[in-house]
Amino acid sequence: MYKIMQNSNFAMRRIWVVTVATHNQGYLSSLEWCLKQAHGGEMVRFVQLGRGHKWNNYGDKLRLLFAFLERLCGGGEGVVEVAEQDLVIFCDAYDVLFDPQRDFARLADIFLASRADLLFSVVDISRQNSFIQKCAHKILTCLDFTHNALTCNGGLYMGKSWALLAFMRQAEKLARAENLKDDEKCINELLNKSKCGPARVCPTSGFWMFPATLQSQRQVLVGLDVNSTIFFNSPPQLNFTSLLKTGEARPTVFDENQAFFYHFIGNQDLTELCAYEGIRLPGSERNEIYGKMHKLAHYLGFFKTELLVLAVLAALLAATAVKEKQKR
Repeated sequence: MYKIMQNSNFAMRRIWVVTVATHNQGYLSSLEWCLKQAHGGEMVRFVQLGRGHKWNNYGDKLRLLFAFLERLCGGGEGVVEVAEQDLVIFCDAYDVLFDPQRDFARLADIFLASRADLLFSVVDISRQNSFIQKCAHKILTCLDFTHNALTCNGGLYMGKSWALLAFMRQAEKLARAENLKDDEKCINELLNKSKCGPARVCPTSGFWMFPATLQSQRQVLVGLDVNSTIFFNSPPQLNFTSLLKTGEARPTVFDENQAFFYHFIGNQDLTELCAYEGIRLPGSERNEIYGKMHKLAHYLGFFKTELLVLAVLAALLAATAVKEKQKR
């Protein structure tokens, strides 16, 4: 079933690309098409978890991935295979693309050469304006040792299956203990609690590396993809439509960054980008408004106190206005 690529660590293991999606919407079908077109894509197993299930909250992503890893590594019922050395890449479903010109063998070699067990994509909060920074710090949990500048993004990360299983087991426990319903917040809090050594820079990949203890038999070496070597998180303000309609032969986000996976945070409209890159566009299942409203409701939940205060102030102002009108 699998074609062996010589002189590559990729030949020694499989790669699973896993996502959570209850429905086929957004750019899910485009992502799957990109994976099939990529070099070595025939050796990659794409898994969609949660299809047809009720969506509760973003904690579902952790729970479903943990259950899958238990089956994969033989730690639960419905065993898939004993595959502790497989590589598992988790990505969001509706706003992630893979550059179809990239090679999965190269991705595996970069990751394995770094000796990391886990690798997380990051977002640099310090590059945003002060207002966005304040909002981001309210919603997100940043890594302590980065001076609150970096936060791991829950939409792109990967690892050796045994290490990812150990991490997800602890993430599940933390989410239950602290009633966390956001996967991203849980990931960052667990990394802050688990870090047990100084960070260093990997000379081959540029990853920031640090050891972490996850109450497992093996210590885990965690990497942060600060240079977007494998994972690129695209901020919502990038406007690909205006970039491509100029008619100039300007480089796209794929050309400028040379990463493998691209997360277009906030369900951005990628119609022009996909057409320009020759990526198959999704059909009628595209549902951008639903995705944006779903995320908006989720993030507004982090501002309950502020929204309550605003509601009370609005009510007081309205009552005052009514009284003033009655006096007249």
